[in-house]
Amino acid sequence: MSTTTESTPTETVTVTATTTAAPPDLGPSGESSADLGASHKATTSSAAAVVPKSRPRILLVIGGSASVHWDEVFAGATLPSGDPVQVEWAPWEEITLVSYGDSNSVLVTTRNNKGFSPDFLLVRSAARGIHGQDYRNLLYGFAFVGVPSINSLESLYWCQEKPLIYSKMLKLKKKLGATNFPLIEQTYYPSWKSMSFTPCFPLVAKLGTIHAGFGKMKINSQTEFNDLSSIIACQEKYVTAEPFITWDYDFRLQKIGPHYRSFRRRSDNWKGRGLGSRDEDVELSEKHKMWLEQVSAAMGMDILSIDGVHSAADDHEWIIEINDSAIGLVERHLEEDLRHVRELILVKMASALTESAPATTGLDPDSVSELKRRLAESQDQVRALQQQVHDLQRAHAPSKTAPPTPDKKGGGLLGWLNL
Repeated sequence: MSTTTESTPTETVTVTATTTAAPPDLGPSGESSADLGASHKATTSSAAAVVPKSRPRILLVIGGSASVHWDEVFAGATLPSGDPVQVEWAPWEEITLVSYGDSNSVLVTTRNNKGFSPDFLLVRSAARGIHGQDYRNLLYGFAFVGVPSINSLESLYWCQEKPLIYSKMLKLKKKLGATNFPLIEQTYYPSWKSMSFTPCFPLVAKLGTIHAGFGKMKINSQTEFNDLSSIIACQEKYVTAEPFITWDYDFRLQKIGPHYRSFRRRSDNWKGRGLGSRDEDVELSEKHKMWLEQVSAAMGMDILSIDGVHSAADDHEWIIEINDSAIGLVERHLEEDLRHVRELILVKMASALTESAPATTGLDPDSVSELKRRLAESQDQVRALQQQVHDLQRAHAPSKTAPPTPDKKGGGLLGWLNL
């Protein structure tokens, strides 16, 4: 695990608040020599706010390949505000967190017991794994307080369940039309009990939400489908099924911010994997670029890929699935794509932190809170002194004369501090 040095604490706003009042010099008539009935004098509170220096903004990168040193990817990175970017990296399994609704913050602790509050997230691993790992509760913790991220927390949530992400793609198909967005047809079975209704064969059955070619089978007949149903009955996952397409190549379309790539792969394995698979770069067509842009806009994805297959029989392309910011990057383009990720993150971080900044300019939330607290203390001190003066006026005023009323408007001290 690669991390940078711990962040230095933010320099807080310095507030100096002093209030002094000399005891009134009462004359023989009972009135103060300073004419208490007309006005009183006191040294007013002074609040000098020092704008905090730039402080590191923490980017938490979750998962992905441990061979990618994200602190090196973001070496020397600063935001337009002048704040440097500090990178923390950890896989899902090493993260614990607590989210605080009252302060709208999340405290993250990693395996080395290092605690910090991230300003931004980059999620590079799925929150669910092929061996039953499930870290969705951690994802919900970040969503609880709305930590800005790439991709959006909503889209990351949708991608944890195939039926949810397919429903989003189905809306795009209805919007653009089947010709312009050729999404493959799917059937959803919530349990083995509903698997008596089958589509045409051959088909591909997929178990729950599993990645990287795991949890899916090619089914050629009703007998094989019944055998699969008997296995599904032994667990609680749902099943989706789609027509098997005899393809000559599959393709991947990739988007990282404004940067696009298109790949084509050929393989002897129907899953497109194995030692015999080989891929190549191909020119991105306008149609494919439109698919990427439509999915990105509809689902809040800045980093994504679209996987599909090309039918050898009728020269037709089918969209199979969408992948989020946890997409694998092709080794030959890794260095360049990581630069694209860096550029995208810095733009999105700057925008997110500007939107979440407090209304008072130049002050971070901790400094603003401290300033308000000290001003409130100063106001309490002023009120206490005013009450003392008022009591002295009443004690020494002539019995038939109504005591003067402290000034609450205009140039009165409390009126000036009533911010």
